[in-house]
Amino acid sequence: MMHHRFTFTPTIVRDLMAIEAARQTVQLTILAPALAERLRAQARLRSTHFSTRIEGNRLTLAEAQAAVLDGRRFPGVRAMCMRYRTTTARCSRWKSGQRGKPPSPKN
Repeated sequence: MMHHRFTFTPTIVRDLMAIEAARQTVQLTILAPALAERLRAQARLRSTHFSTRIEGNRLTLAEAQAAVLDGRRFPGVRAMCMRYRTTTARCSRWKSGQRGKPPSPKN
């Protein structure tokens, strides 16, 4: 097993403190419910886009948004990729609080 030695330099400590201060600011910020929901939806969309991008799906973020939110189809994109992206988005919504069975690719 490899053992690493870390040294906290003044620069690293200052940056860690700045990160922690920013984290506390964000954590204590009260958002309007509509804004919070919009940010959650954007996060789900980006998560869906980048997770399917890793799998080889070539849709852009704008195309992914059209596919997930509007159900739009894109010529030249394999049906499996579109199904996977749509199912991933439904699963993301389900995990974020919706009840019932998780969605399947056939839903």
